[in-house]
Amino acid sequence: MRIIELTAENFRNIEKEKIEFSPDTTLIWGNNAEGKTNVVEAIYYFANSKSFRTSNDRDLIRFDQDEAKLSAIFEDGGRICNFDVVIQKSGKRTFFYNKVKITKMSEFFGNFRAVLFVPEHLRIVKNGPKERRALIDSSLCQLKKTYISDLYRYSKLSGEKNAILRDYKGTEAENTMLDIYDENIIKSSAKISEIRREYAKELFSRAEKHLFDMSGDRLSYEYKMSGLTSDKNPEEFYASLIPNARKRDIVYHSMTAGAGRDDIEISVNGTSLRQYGSQGQQRSVVVAMKLAEGEIAEEKTKSSPIYLFDDILSELDEKRREYILSKLKNKQVIVTSCLGDEEGIYGGKRVFVNGGKYC
Repeated sequence: MRIIELTAENFRNIEKEKIEFSPDTTLIWGNNAEGKTNVVEAIYYFANSKSFRTSNDRDLIRFDQDEAKLSAIFEDGGRICNFDVVIQKSGKRTFFYNKVKITKMSEFFGNFRAVLFVPEHLRIVKNGPKERRALIDSSLCQLKKTYISDLYRYSKLSGEKNAILRDYKGTEAENTMLDIYDENIIKSSAKISEIRREYAKELFSRAEKHLFDMSGDRLSYEYKMSGLTSDKNPEEFYASLIPNARKRDIVYHSMTAGAGRDDIEISVNGTSLRQYGSQGQQRSVVVAMKLAEGEIAEEKTKSSPIYLFDDILSELDEKRREYILSKLKNKQVIVTSCLGDEEGIYGGKRVFVNGGKYC
């Protein structure tokens, strides 16, 4: 897969620009706050249906405008494809794939695949479980069209159960409803945790090799369903856990067990990466995981994803940077940097950014 051309209109600080990309490496460079990251953000929107910088789509629309438009022309498996999105201030979004309107999000995911590297990804190992679940979920949504429906179903069930718990009075009707929700949430949690757990197994198997090749460090992990260690199959595990959490749910007026609390504990050389890992180790682990993510995507879809590096390669030492680039030969890579590649590290095409203008 490779992106050929991106058109952005009223997106961030861009009035209207068309950017063409090299089939190998394109360097987007310029000073800070000129619009380098906007390109990466726009491209990744087609893969993930949301920004990695804000949870509010209104932030993506240029000041004093009512809507933003993004269009991508890309090649996948020898076919030339089109992807368009209109983002309105009202919060409405409209997607078109090959000029046909997308009516449900399961039709959106998987058409455009990208692997994103940003400095904020250090949060994957430094912050709480939410960041690690998000890494797994965003990857799976690109690979498995039905997975977004699985997540939506779980979210809907959880929200409805929490609504009962918030106003819980202890009535028989409420308890009956909670029993029904628990039965469905057990099945939904088991399905999501099983898919995540299998993906994590493959991801860390590949990432372990990358980390050792880069630094000689040994990577290990433990997948924790609902934050707990268990060797039970997911349905058996949740069938025991969720009903037994009822009293605690009532006390906290919220669900305290389910796939929404899954976590991955990551260790390097047998020591917790989150608690004791150096920043260099944390960064190397994230890079190893991202390289593994791209390999899995290529294997599953028979087409390499697009690799997006937002101001991160410059933070790596020469050895790690060379290792990454050696693994991405013959793949499309888009890099942002404040530097103009005086050393000729990247090759390919260079695009200079100044005030939302690209040349």
